[in-house]
Amino acid sequence: MSPTHKYGCCSSRAAATEVLKCCECKIPHHYGCIDGPGKKQFKDLSADVKSSWICPLCVVKRPKSDVYEHHVTLRKKDAVITHTSLNDFRSMIREEVSTLLDEFRANILRQFDLQSTEVLNRLSRVDDALSNLQVKYEEVKKDLSDKTNIITILESENQDLKSTIMDLSSRLSRIDQYSRSSNIEIQCIPEFKSENLNSTLKQLANTINYNLNEADIHICKRTSKLSKENKRPRSVFVKFSCPRVRDEFLAATITFNKRVTSKADKLNSSHLGIAGERRPIYVCEHLTPAMKNVHAAARAKAKDLNYKFVWVKGGNVYMRKTESSEYKLIKSVESLSLLE
Repeated sequence: MSPTHKYGCCSSRAAATEVLKCCECKIPHHYGCIDGPGKKQFKDLSADVKSSWICPLCVVKRPKSDVYEHHVTLRKKDAVITHTSLNDFRSMIREEVSTLLDEFRANILRQFDLQSTEVLNRLSRVDDALSNLQVKYEEVKKDLSDKTNIITILESENQDLKSTIMDLSSRLSRIDQYSRSSNIEIQCIPEFKSENLNSTLKQLANTINYNLNEADIHICKRTSKLSKENKRPRSVFVKFSCPRVRDEFLAATITFNKRVTSKADKLNSSHLGIAGERRPIYVCEHLTPAMKNVHAAARAKAKDLNYKFVWVKGGNVYMRKTESSEYKLIKSVESLSLLE
């Protein structure tokens, strides 16, 4: 068996002829594994160079001020110095890396602890805020529920009150109209400063051929104007002794107007002995303001829908489209919207 050799440059054990031995550690190195001094051929190296050559490991160990003038580098393909130096180098690297990793890990953990503490504090504050909001939400929810119940009760009571008010208004209107059951209203009689309305009323009764007693006249006067700009004469308000006299007087007026042959001969100012232009005079029931509005709206609606007849009887307003059609009782302005 051939003897084995140990080299500081590679793991080869074969004998070699071109070998440089370190003058300090005495470990041989293949000249082919290193870049020799000046990159010369091995045979061209002098004996001094061969005897004074120092391996890279010993060069590293020497002080920096005493560096060998010839720089020797290892080839990339066999960048191995010695097993001892590689193990030491690896240990140093491992220690440094381990230290750096420990410091990095500690720093990360420290930062994580700080961030975690801050996040936990924020989450705690958020949780407290949410708890407060939840309490306030429950309070608002309960308050809203209570208010909703109150509103529901008030709406129901309001609806009942509306029904009651409508019923009371209807009753008051009927009572008011009933209190006028002995009254008439005479419209468009020319107005004079020194007029005697009782004499005018008697003249009107004679014209329509109605026997009116003085005792049956309780009140006879002009009403006030709603608007001073209205040039129409103020109406004459007459209160008779009883509804029977009022109804007979109205019936006599209707009979008189039906008996004449022309529209111009219907009851007018000339029948009362008033000289000048003839002006028509109207005798009608004394309606409440509400029923007057209904009567006016009914007359306007009759023109739009071509209704022939609109009249008042017993404080109520009636409409009829033709002579053969049924009459319609108009109780309010709203009921006019139901007409066709």
